[in-house]
Amino acid sequence: MKKILTLLVIMLPSFLAFAQISNEEAQLFGFRNQEERSCDLGPINTVTQHVFYIKNTSPLKMTLVSIKANEGVVATLNNNVIYPNSRGELKVIVDPDKIKVKGDFNFNITVTFKQNSAIGTTTKEMVYTVKGSL
Repeated sequence: MKKILTLLVIMLPSFLAFAQISNEEAQLFGFRNQEERSCDLGPINTVTQHVFYIKNTSPLKMTLVSIKANEGVVATLNNNVIYPNSRGELKVIVDPDKIKVKGDFNFNITVTFKQNSAIGTTTKEMVYTVKGSL
């Protein structure tokens, strides 16, 4: 019994480290599952908007670096800094008059954040998707 307990004590840190690594991205940048980063607007013929929520679950603030969106799509973050245990709102506006190709669309909005810590700066991109048809 003592050998089994010793073995468990030796292996436990390895299991904890693996669990921490697999969830590090979610902890560091407050990522959510893919469904919460995708929106289907359906058929649109007027300016339409959707809001994505970005929650910062890390102990460090997230600072906006850039937002890249397709033509006909405007994306803005309500605040350039998202503090720990806070959330930001990414407002996406789709203007069908500014989209050249008619029919189904699938646009990506790439939001880049950085976080500064004692060991350096970490940069991460989060991709949001807006789908629909014109």
